Formats: sequence, structure tokens, C-alpha cells
Amino acid sequence: MTRIQRRLLIDTSVIGITLTLFVAILDLATNALQSLEDLFYDSRAAYCQHWAKPPTDKLVHIDIDDASLQAVGQWPWPRTDMGQLLEEIDRAGARAIAMDIIFPEPAQPRDVKIDGQVVHIDDDANFAASIAKVGKVLVPVSVSASSTASPIYKKIRDYLMADLELSDADCYQRLLADPDHVLPLGSKFPVDIFIAARREAMNARISEQVEKRKANLPEIRKTLLPKTDPEFTSSPLVRLLHDEFEKVRSSHALRRFMMPIPEGMGPLATYSGELASIAPLTEAAAYGGYVDYLQTGRGGTVRAIPLLVNFRGQLFPQMDLSLACAVLGVDIRTIRIARDEIVIPRPPGRSADIRIPVRAMHADQFGGDVGMFAYVPVRGNKDWETIFDHPSHQKPELHVSMAAVWDVYLMRDRLARNNANIDRALRVILDDDPPIDSPDLPRLGLDGNKYKEYLASKPAPEDTAARRTLVDWTLQQLKETGMDAIPKMKDSELPKVPGTDRPDPREIVKRNEVAYAVASLSRGLDQNKKFEELLKNRRALLKDKIAGRGVLIGWAATAKTDFFPTAIQPSCPGVVIHGMLYNGIMTGDLWKHAPKWVTFIITVLIGLSVTVANGFLKPIGALGVTLVLAVAYLLVNGYLLFDYGNVCVGVAGPVVALGSVWSTGAVAAFLIEAAERARITKRFSSYVDQKLVDFVIENPDVSLDGQVREMSVIFTDLAGFTTLSEKLREKTVPILSDYLGVMVPIIRRNDGFVNKFLGDGIMCFYNAPRDDADHAAHAVRTCLEMQVAMKKFAEELVAKGLPSLAMRCGVSTGNMVVGDSGPADACDYTVLGDAVNFASRLEGANKATGTHILISQRTSELVADKFLLRPVGRLLVVGKSEGLMTYEPLVLLDEATPEQMMETAMCAEMVAAYVARDFARCIEVADRMDAQFNTSKLAALYRKTSKLYLEEPPGPEFTGNLILTEK
Repeated sequence: MTRIQRRLLIDTSVIGITLTLFVAILDLATNALQSLEDLFYDSRAAYCQHWAKPPTDKLVHIDIDDASLQAVGQWPWPRTDMGQLLEEIDRAGARAIAMDIIFPEPAQPRDVKIDGQVVHIDDDANFAASIAKVGKVLVPVSVSASSTASPIYKKIRDYLMADLELSDADCYQRLLADPDHVLPLGSKFPVDIFIAARREAMNARISEQVEKRKANLPEIRKTLLPKTDPEFTSSPLVRLLHDEFEKVRSSHALRRFMMPIPEGMGPLATYSGELASIAPLTEAAAYGGYVDYLQTGRGGTVRAIPLLVNFRGQLFPQMDLSLACAVLGVDIRTIRIARDEIVIPRPPGRSADIRIPVRAMHADQFGGDVGMFAYVPVRGNKDWETIFDHPSHQKPELHVSMAAVWDVYLMRDRLARNNANIDRALRVILDDDPPIDSPDLPRLGLDGNKYKEYLASKPAPEDTAARRTLVDWTLQQLKETGMDAIPKMKDSELPKVPGTDRPDPREIVKRNEVAYAVASLSRGLDQNKKFEELLKNRRALLKDKIAGRGVLIGWAATAKTDFFPTAIQPSCPGVVIHGMLYNGIMTGDLWKHAPKWVTFIITVLIGLSVTVANGFLKPIGALGVTLVLAVAYLLVNGYLLFDYGNVCVGVAGPVVALGSVWSTGAVAAFLIEAAERARITKRFSSYVDQKLVDFVIENPDVSLDGQVREMSVIFTDLAGFTTLSEKLREKTVPILSDYLGVMVPIIRRNDGFVNKFLGDGIMCFYNAPRDDADHAAHAVRTCLEMQVAMKKFAEELVAKGLPSLAMRCGVSTGNMVVGDSGPADACDYTVLGDAVNFASRLEGANKATGTHILISQRTSELVADKFLLRPVGRLLVVGKSEGLMTYEPLVLLDEATPEQMMETAMCAEMVAAYVARDFARCIEVADRMDAQFNTSKLAALYRKTSKLYLEEPPGPEFTGNLILTEK
């Protein structure tokens, strides 16, 4: 394992382990990931339904839908009608009926005219009577927690608990005098708080009295309002007493459905207020339960409901649990309760107890976890009507419109009305006593005793069969007695008013009534025969859907006044959500939540697995492992645990650990490798020019195979370095490093590529790897700047007591081959060619010519307009068959001094005389140069060579070359 691999393993391991533990503990100890957990829960509920159980056959929804509103009329419906609908549902064989509807306000009695008579209707009494008659109705309640808990509210409530007759002014004065100063000086009295506090105090005081068996309102009023004049019946305080007394009656009636809270239950959702139906309804109910949804997750989505809550110090059941117990025939007060389950003792017809898994969940409303939550087993798709069509979820199932029940009720009512008309007709024909309720109603008195016998055992309103015998006998008697002719008599045939020819008006009425009665008897029986057949068929259809089932009645109309989002349905009737939970209880299709420590362990294991992958694999490989783990865990969690096993195991923690550990590991690997790359790049920049490194990084696919291009190359060497190295030995290396540290930046600053170091020499070139149109000028400028830097460097050496050094440079321009050279595992990016060798020879030729820089003819052609070039001559260097013109650049042309210009001109004259074989003149110019510009090695070389040629003239092959015998 390499050093970088070890570092990567250690760093990613530390990061991965730390992050894994952080995520696992965060998920275990807080609700920070709850929103994400809710999202995964919703996804599993929607897509993991392969093993869902078929719905129960003990449920039917009777929906108050659009068709119902169209048939019955605008809501609210008359409560008498509601009672009749309940009775029809009962006749259809319902095991228990739960209404997801609350009737908190009393209905005003009304007078209705029926068959010409005004009938006084008390809807509440009729509705309560129907509920009591059915005997299996669950009347719900909505519970609430006190949301007003300010110090001022508590103070006012305490004042009123002691004396309900305190006015707002009295409470204001007490607040001002209170030593706790809960009301700042100058503040206005909070009337709204006073009203709320008085209502709560009144309710609490009335509850105390009711608990003491004082159910008489006058007695309670005398006790609670002793200073209020008994004659006052409509003051706000007295009205409040009456209102709250009715509420207490309602809530007190609910207590028979409550249970004591077992010890060690843990925190529960706690409520002290309620919105209940009026007392007559709650008192008539057979079962009770609360219907609220306690929000525990994002977006108000209903995912779970507490099945038991703390309501005024006792356990109060949720409606679906109560309905399930009622349908199962189990007294809800016999259920067994533990922290993690509710057990319904073995119901009749079942072989085992029903165990309902529950758990504690965080509820912001109560500032922490509360227990007894059961997941709502949502099923189907976004269409709530098809939830129970298992498994296709294509058509509505277990839903009946209340309009169907209303049709049965209307048919029964029509039948009853016809029978009422028959009864009236029988009275007209048979009764011989003046009707007390209708003294003006005419009568024939055919057989009063027969009618009295009928009244003694009068059949039910819709029982036509029981009336048929008497109707047939009556019609026969009319025929036998000739009374059947009365309806056919004309006015002229009727008895007259004594002393006149006018018919007696009473006889006209009598004839008409008898005619109507006879028609009612005949027509009524015929119509009822049809109605009875229709009623029988419709009741049979209704019974087929309701018999033996628990019934849930609730709102499902498109007005969506009682709709909530679920994990699957964006908008679902509240009563349908109740149905889903009831269905889960009845079928056992409920999710059990795994303990949090299980998710903690899974999170740790998955996080550590990704940590190992990050440490031993490249990021892309680790990503593959991460994706495999993520997909595998989601599939196992969703389809095996959640769907098949009905166990809800956390997903957010493991998934966040997966994503965060891999991503941070990948980032760490990137940063570590980038840092290592930078370190290596920095280190190897001393071996390989940074220009090549950058070029390859920017162009990773570029080919560095050899190519021919015109380039400029420089060779340098230090004069006197051998002497210095012999003197200093190993101490020479730091000096050489300092020297190179001065020269290399100059080369790179002028776009040069440092190819290699040749001991104390440098080889660099221009116009590769990047194009450089001014490569020759950059090379010459580099040499001039290096000479300036070299002078300063030499002075520093002398100042340290070391020998001085000088630098020689050779510059050549021409076509060269540039690219990688050498084997694949040890190649070198360099230049090759005759022009390269010539630069090396020029560097060495400086020794013979006494120059510091020598450049080739091609180089001079490219830079002549930029630099002052002093001609050095045609040099025939070792390895060359012909001489080439060379120059020494002295300075930028714009910076040249007159002396430099003059020296350059005289040098050109000397070289020209030499090439023209005018050796005497060449010697003369050389002497003149020495006299005017100090003695130079170049002038001495020309002088010496010219003298030799004067003694022994050259042959015709002479071309003006200076022949150099050393490299």
C-alpha cells in the first residue's frame, strides 16, 4: 500500500466513522430527519403493496356525497330524517354504526303541516330516540387541548374558579394589585382572555357539581351563582351557565366509554376540552370515541393516529378502535394495554386475541413524544374511492351513497303516507265517534266497534298487509249496504236543507270525504303493492351491502370540508381514513415500528460499509458500492420488511449515512489526491518543466510524438565551475542549486522550456510544447537577462570569498524534432537535430572567441530588428564541414550606447576584412579595437589567424572561416 493510499484510508475512515455515528445518533436522539423519514414512509406505502391483505368484509362506508345532497337537500339535514336513516341502516343488519359527524348545537323545534294538520317536531328528541332505538350507534367527540396558557389567563381563571360572578372590572383590579405583576401598568384589560377563562372556569365548576351527583340545573345555579338574582334568565352569565351545563352533560355522558389510565403508560396525548354532540345524543349513544387527527409529520399528512388519549384524566378511545370492538362484540373496557400494543381479547368466533401495534411518536403540539399511535394502513392509489378494491384498485368498493338509504326511507315514507290515508279513510267510513283531533271530519259510522278493535292493535305505519283484510271487508260492507253509492250521488240527490231545495253543505262534505276515502282504500292498496315490492327489493340490496358490517357515516361530497392528505392520497375524506384504520384493526394489516436502536445499528453498519469502500476503492467504485447498498436496502426495507413483514424500519438514517459518507469520502479523496498531486507536481517541476506538466493537464489527449518545427535552443555552461567544485567539493551543490534557482525563473519568464540540467549547464528550448512565434527573440532575451543575473551572482560569490564564475550561452535556431524520446517507462520530452548540436558547439565556442553569448545566423535573422548584434565571424565548429556566421547579442537595440554601436561596427569591419583575405587590414582593425575598447580575445584571435595567413596565405578553398578545434 502506497503512502497516499494509507493516508486516504486513514482520512476517509476517520471521516466516515465520525459522520456515520453523527447521523446515527442524530436519527436516534432527535427528529431532525423526520421529514425525510416521512417521505420514505409515503413512498413505501404507495409502492410496496404486493403483500397487502384483502380488506375486511365487516366494513361499509355510507357516504354523504354529492348524490346524497342532491337527493336529500342542502346540509344540514333535519335530524328527524337523520334518525330515520339510522333506523333504515339498522334494518339492513348493521352490526354497529359510527357517525363521523358532530351535532354540537341544539336544533330548534319546528312546526310542519302534514295532511292539513300542523305537527310540532322536536328534531333532537326524535334523533335521540332513533339512536336509542337502534341501540348500536357510536356518537363521536372532537377533543382539544387548552391553547391559552399565559400567566394572565391562569390568574383570571383562578379568580373565576373561586368566584364565577366576578366581573371583568373585578378581575382587572385584582390583576393590577397582583404581587406577580403579570399585567404591566397602563395595560388594557384583555377582554378576550377573560371570556375564554370564564368559559373554562364555568365548565370546570359545573363538572364538579355534576360529579357530586347534582344534575339539577336550578340547584347548580344556586350553588355557583348565589349573588345573581333568580329572576334573571337571560343575562350573559346565566346563558353561559346553561350553555356549559349542556356541554358538561354531553361530556359527562362520555365517561361511560372511558377507562382508568394504567400505571407506567408513559406520556399520552392529553386533552381537557371537547366539541361534543348535544347531551340527548351522547346520552342515547351505545359507543363513543374521539375523531381527531394528531399531526406528527410534514405537510399535515395523516400517517398515524393515537388509539387512546388522556381525556380529563382517563383513557378515551379513538372512534375506529371503539367501532372495531363493537363489531367484534367486545367491551372496549376489557382491552389490555401496554406501551407497544393494544390487545383486544379474543372476540367471539376468533381463535386468538387481536394485537394492535402502537408506538410513541413526536407531536409538536405536546412538545415531545406521546404514545399509543397506530399507523394508518393506507392502500390503493390516489383515488380514495377504490382503496378497498383489492388488488386492482379500479372501482369503488365498500362504499354506499346515503342517497340509496334515502331512497329506501322515501319509499317507506311513501308507503306510510298511503297507509295513513287508508287509516283516515277507515276512520271516515267505520268510526261512529266524533274524532277528538278532527271534530269536523265527517263519518259514516259503518261499524264503530270494528274500528275500535283495529285501533287497539293498529299495525306499523308501513304494514299494508295488516290493513288489507279490514279494507277488503270495509269495501264489501259498503257495497252490501249500498253506501258505495254515496260517492256517486249528485248534489240534487243529496238531502236538502230543511225548508229549501238546496243540498245540505254537510252532506256535500260528507259525500266528498266518503268519495275520497273509498278512492284511498282502493288506490292505496294498489299503490302499496308496488311500493312494497320496490321497498323489499331496495332493502334487500341495502342489506346485501350492510348486513353484519360496521358502518361508517361521513362526509364525502366534493365540497371537501372534511378532507385530509394521506401518505398516498393528496386529499381523502376523514371518514375514509377512519375506515382504513378500522380495516387494519379487523384484518391485522398494521405496521409495527421497529425499535430505534435497530435503525441505529443498520445506519452504523451501512455507514461503515461505505467507509470501507471509500478507503479501498476509487470514488467511482465506491459510488457503485453505495448505489448497490442503497438499492438493496430500499428493496429489502420496502418489500421484505415493510410490505411482507409489516415492520416499519427507519430509512432516512441509513440513506443519509450512505449519501453523506460516500460524498464526503469522495470529496476527501479528491482533496487528498489534489493535495498530493500538487505536492508531486511541485516536486517534479524541478525534474520536468511545469510548462509541460500544465500543457499535458490541459490537453490530456495530446500526442507528444516527435514532430518537426522551427525552434530555438539554448545551451549554457559555467566558466570556472570546475575550479570551484574542486575547492568546495560537496558544498558545491548548494551553490549550484542557488545558481539554477536564479536562472530557471528567467528561462520560464521568457516562455522557455527547461529540458535538462547538464551538470553546471542548462539546456532549454522555445516554441514547444506551446507555440511561440517570437521564440528566437525570447531565447536571446533570456541569455541577456541571465548574463545580468550572473554578474550579480558572481559578485555574491566573491563577497563570500569564493572564486568568481561566468556563464557562456549558445543559441541556435532551426528545424528540430521535438517530442518524447526513449522507452515508454523512461521517456524524455526533448529536441533533436543538427541545429540543437550547433547550439551546444556555439556555447563551447565562446571560450575561443572570448564572448558570453553566441547565436546562429538563423537566430540573427529573426532578431536583428530587436537586438544589437556584434558579428563574431564564420565559425567552423567541430562536427561541421562548413562554417556558419555567428553573432553576439549585446543589448536591446533601443538601449544600445554609441560605444556599443561603434564597437559593433569595427567588429563588422574586422570580420569583413578577414573574409576578404585582407589580413593586414584585419590586423589593423583588431589593433584599433584593442586600443579603443580594451583588449579582447576575439580581436586577438583574428590578429593571430591573420598573421598566420600573411606568413602562409590560404588556398583558394578559403571562405573566411575561423576553424575551432575544441567543442
